[in-house]
Amino acid sequence: MTTTHKTLGYFSAAYDSPESYDVTTRYAILASPRTGSDYLCARLANFQDALGMPMEYLHPDAVAEISARAPRPPDVVPGTEGNVAVGDYMEILESIRSTADGYFGLKAQPAQLLALAGGKLEQMAAFLREFDKLVFLYRRDKVAQAVSGAIAQMTGRWVNFGEEIELTGQQRTVLFPLIAERLAGYLKEDALVDAVAEALADHPSLVIEHESLIEAPDDAIQEVVSFLKFGQDVLPPEQDLVPVTARPAGDAAAQIRADFLAYIANAQG
Repeated sequence: MTTTHKTLGYFSAAYDSPESYDVTTRYAILASPRTGSDYLCARLANFQDALGMPMEYLHPDAVAEISARAPRPPDVVPGTEGNVAVGDYMEILESIRSTADGYFGLKAQPAQLLALAGGKLEQMAAFLREFDKLVFLYRRDKVAQAVSGAIAQMTGRWVNFGEEIELTGQQRTVLFPLIAERLAGYLKEDALVDAVAEALADHPSLVIEHESLIEAPDDAIQEVVSFLKFGQDVLPPEQDLVPVTARPAGDAAAQIRADFLAYIANAQG
């Protein structure tokens, strides 16, 4: 079964704010795919009346669905199939996806941001400078990240809530080349994130790793909240609004990772 942000209704009116709030703090999360950003965003979105509703709003599906609810005819966002100018779209988002504490959050993948910026690093940096705080999310284990991305691409299960993966024989025959392709792609995206972070070295920012979200999730979330909420050391009350992702209980992905490394070693040897 295909699971995406669109099929889960993340861009529908169901997740809009009950009213429009004056935004006082804007933050952006920049992360390549398969780094735990869905988990991080869901946890932040579930804090009651706080920290906005951070989601992947630069995805073409988001632009198309959310801008369709715009109160006025919009123009075009470069690099997307939506129909709204960047400034107008951000105003729409802030009016329907902020929270009572005045926070608005957005998650973006490097490739999405690069398209929005017309392929120019300086334009990416300029867009992100409009946010008060930035969170850069990485994954140390790039092979595991590539395995996760390849599996998601083959199965259509881009968002996982703990279901074990099942691959057909035909899928497995093309798995390793796809992992290698994803690995190269994620390394390039991380290099882009590094370049953006360097360009914005003077901007308030926080670096979080996927592994910390796995090994000590509450501590990692506390670190993010303390950064975003100016040193707040107590987490706001949580509610069950956005489903929180979970890793499959089995070790199928770990086994595929080991098999892929063996495949590479044999190919080189």
